[in-house]
Amino acid sequence: MDDSQKRKIASVSSESIFKAVSPYTVAMIDIKARPKELSSGTLVQIENRMFIATCKHNIPQNPEKRLWILPSEPENVADGMIGFTSIKRHPILDLGLLEVDSESLHDYLPKKSCCKLEQVRIAGCGRANKTITLCGAPTQFAKGDGTEINPQKTLIMGFSSVPYTPQEFPNVPNTSHDADQEIDIFYEYPEQGFRHDNNEELDLEHPEGFSGGGIWDQGFTEREMWNPSNAKLIGIQSSWFEPERYARGIQIKHWLDLVWNEMPDLRQIIESSFPSENFITFES
Repeated sequence: MDDSQKRKIASVSSESIFKAVSPYTVAMIDIKARPKELSSGTLVQIENRMFIATCKHNIPQNPEKRLWILPSEPENVADGMIGFTSIKRHPILDLGLLEVDSESLHDYLPKKSCCKLEQVRIAGCGRANKTITLCGAPTQFAKGDGTEINPQKTLIMGFSSVPYTPQEFPNVPNTSHDADQEIDIFYEYPEQGFRHDNNEELDLEHPEGFSGGGIWDQGFTEREMWNPSNAKLIGIQSSWFEPERYARGIQIKHWLDLVWNEMPDLRQIIESSFPSENFITFES
């Protein structure tokens, strides 16, 4: 069996995972950046409040009227943008959140949905030898410029990999913080993949645009029939290192720390959902 056949077999399970988690994924564009910068976000619902979990570096200083959450269908920015009711950034890590009004979100993104806390798993740097899927909007496949003549088109896609164990963590560049098994998720960015909508094999040049996308534990176990609810959000993609083609995400625990600190009224539901966890109070 050659590598292409192996990838096709792997794509069958990945397709099921992708269909389950892609409705939680949004593409975002900083329309004032030059060139415009594409990134990703993951929709999360906590009680009746709706958030976009993403990276801090994806959120410009003044995101209102600047950070465009792309609708499900190709559109132009002149048709309007959804606003944010709250914007928060982690004081240290590359994590952020954008809160949106639930009714506005439903009207603006009728084909999308939010993953709930029961679909979130605090799993450290990932289960050893268990496949994960990253879902996001890579810049490589984006087209258009968001004008009426040339509407913006993006491709939400996913690929699967296996997280590195702490013993396999790479040596990171001096410009980055040291690898930390309490913070990081590392995994290989493959050179090729498949589009699930047409089974086309693609060369994957770089993961730019995936930043802010959700890292999902596929949830396969040896003694249990898999169903979409087994897939759990375990991290947020943040960066990558091109020479060695590894991607680097941040464990979802730290995004929950951000919510816990900034949204005191949600502390009880977060603590009850993860009773064995201690959430960290940020220093003033």
